[in-house]
Amino acid sequence: MKTPATKITVGTGEATKTKDNPTHDSWISQDQAIIGGLLSSMTEDVLSRLTRCTDTSEQLWTSLHTMFSAQYRGNSIQIRTQLANTKKGDMSTAEYYQKMTGLADTMANIGHPMTDEEVIGYILAGLGPGHGDLFTAITVLSNN
Repeated sequence: MKTPATKITVGTGEATKTKDNPTHDSWISQDQAIIGGLLSSMTEDVLSRLTRCTDTSEQLWTSLHTMFSAQYRGNSIQIRTQLANTKKGDMSTAEYYQKMTGLADTMANIGHPMTDEEVIGYILAGLGPGHGDLFTAITVLSNN
């Protein structure tokens, strides 16, 4: 939301006047409170990156969004790589399932939710030989 004008025009025609906007000071106070709340919840590392972005809460929020979106894109690639490379190996079926669904949940938490079919595909790809019955059961269940 843009900062409201400090002056407003009232009246029409020859009776037009400008006066102080009664909402401006209140808006500034509220915006500063929001900025204070956001800044007080940040780590020093994040704060150091945002020293020039504190004119308005909108500017601060946009900067935060931009900064973390870039990090999340990198995280998304890393998590998808983990999903693609994780093999069941010596893990129990329950451990393997928890690990894979945990990675899928992380994807959803960073704004990149996966479809059930994608998650199942990664789980099946990591089963490896000797799990044909489990592979068949998952495939049949996912087609229902």
